[in-house]
Amino acid sequence: MMNRSLRNVTVGLVSGLVAGLALLSIHACGDDVREEPVSIDIGVFPAQLDENSVDPAPAGWQRVQLSGSQRSTAGAFLVSYTTILTGWSISALRVAEDPDGSRTINARLNAAAKKRLAEFSADATNLKVPLAVRIDGRWADFSPLLRAPGDRLSLYGFTPEEATRLEQSLQVS
Repeated sequence: MMNRSLRNVTVGLVSGLVAGLALLSIHACGDDVREEPVSIDIGVFPAQLDENSVDPAPAGWQRVQLSGSQRSTAGAFLVSYTTILTGWSISALRVAEDPDGSRTINARLNAAAKKRLAEFSADATNLKVPLAVRIDGRWADFSPLLRAPGDRLSLYGFTPEEATRLEQSLQVS
């Protein structure tokens, strides 16, 4: 009698162990299928043309050389270390293809970004200074606002791959 109940317990334990291992293996296989989150680092910074590239950059600014783009002329710029906008500032977007094959992002901004941009634009001289767009460490565009933006802003100089990654990162978040 004791032998039979011991056998039932053993069979129950082994069955439970097998079922548990099967669940673990299914879960482990699911981990292999999981995709890595899509990320892209975007920053928009105040900038100004560097008229004196001999002296060190002023405190809070870095010197950046731009080789030029469809919208930006080549030259040296001083770029603030402080961003006005980041990728987190974008709540929705539309992508447009430019004649040179690059992409323009027409971004809808969140409330915090609209506030920062409104404060920046309140000084009319800031509408004429370039904003520097950095994408994953690459300086993509230097262009002025020219008028105070509302809840949307166009960002220029994206590659097709960068535009796709930005779209995907918004879908995930």
